[in-house]
Amino acid sequence: MYPGLKTTRTLGDFVSHQIGVISEPQITKTEISLHDKYIVVATNGLWDLIGPDELFDLINEMNVGQREMPGQIPLVIWQKIKDLRHQAEGMPINDITFVLSNLN
Repeated sequence: MYPGLKTTRTLGDFVSHQIGVISEPQITKTEISLHDKYIVVATNGLWDLIGPDELFDLINEMNVGQREMPGQIPLVIWQKIKDLRHQAEGMPINDITFVLSNLN
């Protein structure tokens, strides 16, 4: 589809800017406590499929069951996203980017 939306939020995409696409992200500020273990930064494509509570539960289950393999958590999240995308027939495909950071 012309002009084609870039996953970089159209930075430098002057054609898309002319038709109303903006590159300004939605930002939410959240207080972090000493008890928080992870932070997830993600595009809306992730949040359209999975809510924060469900994502927290998934991460927490993995953290308990796979302490020796923390690198597996993003892979499990990605598999869950693929499964949810498959189940959401008719829902528009949205690019997904997420970063999971361990705060410990």
